[in-house]
Amino acid sequence: MKILGLTISFLLLFTSCKETKKETFDLNSFPKEWVRLTDKEGKLVVYNSCDAGNLLLTISNNRDHFELLLHGQQEDYDFEILETTLLNDTIFLKAKWKGSNEKQDFKFFWANKVKGLGRFITTYSSGFTADNLFVTGDKQTKFEKFNQPCRECWGEECDEIEKDIEKKDKPIEAIKEVFEDYVQNQESTDSQDNKDLMINSLKLLDKVTEPNELEILINVWMYYDPTDFPSRDLVINVLQKNRSESIQAIKIRINNKKEWETDDTAPYSELNYLLKQLESKNAL
Repeated sequence: MKILGLTISFLLLFTSCKETKKETFDLNSFPKEWVRLTDKEGKLVVYNSCDAGNLLLTISNNRDHFELLLHGQQEDYDFEILETTLLNDTIFLKAKWKGSNEKQDFKFFWANKVKGLGRFITTYSSGFTADNLFVTGDKQTKFEKFNQPCRECWGEECDEIEKDIEKKDKPIEAIKEVFEDYVQNQESTDSQDNKDLMINSLKLLDKVTEPNELEILINVWMYYDPTDFPSRDLVINVLQKNRSESIQAIKIRINNKKEWETDDTAPYSELNYLLKQLESKNAL
């Protein structure tokens, strides 16, 4: 029994050592193009900053060895990969700076292989550790691209620019602001700047599914009517892109009639017409 126990212990130790042994990894089966993702307000985006662009990572096969290139920003970092191994779920890349003997090692693991998300980590000689989340080049279109505007300004001028940029980044907020100013003034005209902002913001809208945002659009369809302004056509284009959610939002709006609205008076009475348009089989 004692001998049997020792044998089992040896086998367990041998198996454990075998499982933790690094294995050679073939980079030929590994994605070659990577784009860094940035967390912006809790959402992963492809973020291109004005002055530095975005970090890209490319692995290429140069005859008898692989190379790793960090580029897309102000400086390119070029490395020659000396050895690639796999341990459990982590890939280790032993490398050196191209044209130098200075070592620079990387490690990689999948964050979500189905979505093409992976994390590259390396520590530079300065002590700085770069830990970046990337997406494979073929799946980067699944993530929104954000281009940081380039500008130079000082003081109050910056504040105004920031407001304009925020409106462009959040078109529904711009639409809400223009609409509320318009109905508050109770006029049949609006400034050309406001009309241009309304047009551009409506054109920027694509996916709108939040009930409160859809209600804003429905109210714009009803009440934003400067002379010769195509507000209804522009709003319908957005609603049709989000048809099922829009139909539900219109039904809710019909059931929540304002105190000044009546069943036989426009524009409230026209909501049923709008609903039929979206429910029609021919609606786009």
